[in-house]
Formats: sequence, structure tokens, C-alpha cells
Amino acid sequence: RAAQSHTGALVSSTAAIDAAVRAAGLVRVETPREFVDLAQLLLAESLPEGRRVAIVSDGGGSAVIAADLAANAGLVLPHLSPELCLQLAEVLPATASTANPVDFAGAGEQDLRSYERVPRLLLESGEVDSVFLTGYLGGYSATSDELREPETDAARGLAQAAAEVGRPVVVQTMYWSEAPARALREAGVAVYRAVDAAVSSLVKVIEREEATAIPELPAAETPLADCGYFSARELLAAGGVAFPEARRVAGPEEAATAA
Repeated sequence: RAAQSHTGALVSSTAAIDAAVRAAGLVRVETPREFVDLAQLLLAESLPEGRRVAIVSDGGGSAVIAADLAANAGLVLPHLSPELCLQLAEVLPATASTANPVDFAGAGEQDLRSYERVPRLLLESGEVDSVFLTGYLGGYSATSDELREPETDAARGLAQAAAEVGRPVVVQTMYWSEAPARALREAGVAVYRAVDAAVSSLVKVIEREEATAIPELPAAETPLADCGYFSARELLAAGGVAFPEARRVAGPEEAATAA
């Protein structure tokens, strides 16, 4: 009702609008916040070429939430090959999970370069189209001046890995305003405060890449000489448009007989 009182001419069913937007390779959003979230990822150095995503987390809770949201949104969390799992195990603690999601199990605390090393292995494997890092990155900088620069260097290394491989990394962190997060954004990596915003943006970008272009229209037919109702109806019916049954009558008596 509010829209009709202001721009009533634009109020209509959204189905046709959504279809046209998808076919044109555009992305439709609902809120300004969603617009900003999506723009972050669209401005990244590289975009995902498919739905396969590896989730990397420095906390089991973040991994579970991200995995559930990703799966429910239609993303694919593939099983990692034994060879890749072995490579991950070599750089992670013995208690870490090398399945997908990958859980650091304290690796970040032992070696901040884990934030670069683990995603790089996943990106280089070719087994996933993107990596989603979720959790605590930036937390060390927030609590220790001594760790700020090493953690920021690890973030720069993560961005460099994504740029070199040509596959995107999407980051969600509770410390979205700390130096490591700022370094990632400066290097073209999208960083989010909320897990759901990151997943939603990733899905929308993938759907945009999957969109089917508008097909070419056939050559125009010869214009109708007779523009009456039945001529137009017959033409549309021949094109597959369904109509209720009808008969042509010349007056009230014929109409009564037809009824």
C-alpha cells in the first residue's frame, strides 16, 4: 500500500521482474545492507565458477553454522580427496578435522600462518570453487599488539593465495574491523561480520554466474491485416496461449442457442 501511494505504476508481480533480472545477469537485493554485502563480493579479484565450497574455521561452532547455512542455500560441500586430507593433516594439529568443514583445532594459536597455509592448499587442489573462512581471524590483533602485525601478514598471505590461484576466499570474522580484516578488504577479499550475510552473498554471485541469457527472438511475422478479437485470439492460441472455449455469434438469438 505504501508503494502504491508513492510509485503505484511500478507495483506489480515480481515473478517477471526476477526472471528478467536473472536473464540479464543482474542480481536483485531486498535491502541496502544486502546491496553493500553483495557489492563487496562482486568487487573481489575473482568470482566462484561453481557451487563447491570448502569451509575453514578456527572454531567448531562457526563451522557447523556455516555448513548448515551453505547446504540449505544450495551450495555443495564436497568430500575432500584422501590426498588433500593428508596434505591438510601435515599442517594442522592431530586433533584437527581435515574433512569439509576443516577445523583448525587451535592451529591458529600455534601458527598464525595457518590462516594462509590451509586455504591455499584447498584453493590449489581444484576440488573446490571457493573457500569460506569463518571465525576468529583478527581476534589476536584485538587482544595483543605484539600479534597484530604477524596476523595481518597472514591475512595478506591469504589474499595473495586467492589472487595467485584465481579462486575466491570469502571471510567472516567476529573481528571485522581489525587490521587483518582491513588488509583483506584492501586486497580485494570480501569480509563479513555475519555468517548468513557471507553465505547469502556467495549464493547470489554464483546464481548470477549460472543465469541463462535471454534467448534470441524469432523473426517478426507479417502484421495482421484484421486486428479484431478473434484474429488476435487465433494467433495467440497458435502460439500456445490457452483460452477458454468460445463461439462467434451474430446476435442474441445465436448467443442463446450457443449457450
